Amino acid sequence: MAEVTAATKSWLALKGQIVTAAGTLPVAWPGEAFAPDSAYLAVSEVMTPAERRSLRAADPHRLRGSIILRLSIPMSDKQEREVWREAAAQIATAFPADLLLEYDGQSVRVREKASVTGAYQDGGWWHQTVQLRYETSLQ
Repeated sequence: MAEVTAATKSWLALKGQIVTAAGTLPVAWPGEAFAPDSAYLAVSEVMTPAERRSLRAADPHRLRGSIILRLSIPMSDKQEREVWREAAAQIATAFPADLLLEYDGQSVRVREKASVTGAYQDGGWWHQTVQLRYETSLQ
């Protein structure tokens, strides 16, 4: 099997911190089957194309991306929205600006403090979102 790429190692570093931030909440990971029956944290990733930092071919490229964490709560929980906004804000605190995460020698940096970015209702669920932005170097 080929060596694991820098992009995958960066994702695994971020994934480890997401697990920590989720605490006891179940996590719905991208591409994995998930059937919620209580509050959970859903993860979505948006990446931009890698950018060159210099003209030399051997120099690393920069990869930037965003992860959207969606705290989803059944409306039957009957909590005030502020309770769930605070829960999302607590998740965001796990991703302060300049947090450096590593996995198998690959580093990824949180570009700016994660923030609660919005909320909406969909059917019987209330969704509160947190956005975190990161960057890493690719060889």
